[in-house]
Amino acid sequence: MISMNAPAAAREVLAADHDKTKDELPKRPRGPHPYLNEQALAADLAEIYANQHVRVLGIVARTLRPEDRAAYAEDLAQDVWLMVWQYLLRGNEILRPPGLLAVFARRRVYAHYKSARIRREMAVDPQQYGPLDRVCAELAAIGTEDAR
Repeated sequence: MISMNAPAAAREVLAADHDKTKDELPKRPRGPHPYLNEQALAADLAEIYANQHVRVLGIVARTLRPEDRAAYAEDLAQDVWLMVWQYLLRGNEILRPPGLLAVFARRRVYAHYKSARIRREMAVDPQQYGPLDRVCAELAAIGTEDAR
């Protein structure tokens, strides 16, 4: 911020530098969106896939738990490409594919582990805790004590 106590020449220099940085920011081109037809979209996606599919698979595999890599890496990498296709269909452009794909890959793996279907549940062997009749009797005894 420019101080009002600064000399007029210094204020002009600072204001000029401030305006200069505004002009240097990239501007989105005006006019029709480059992906108005799906053939151009598909061609661009095919080129990105050819150059980046190994990278996406590697990021997904490194982000997964070691025991899940064999089972889920390919499927989640394919989901990343579906996310990219949907991103492009919404009218977005990909300026830096490696960065965007890395973000999409990590987010997809995190979403995978957050989903309810993947939460780890362990089966319990009733024989491990003794006969089922004894456990039921203990639970019934607890229930009668609470009723008193």
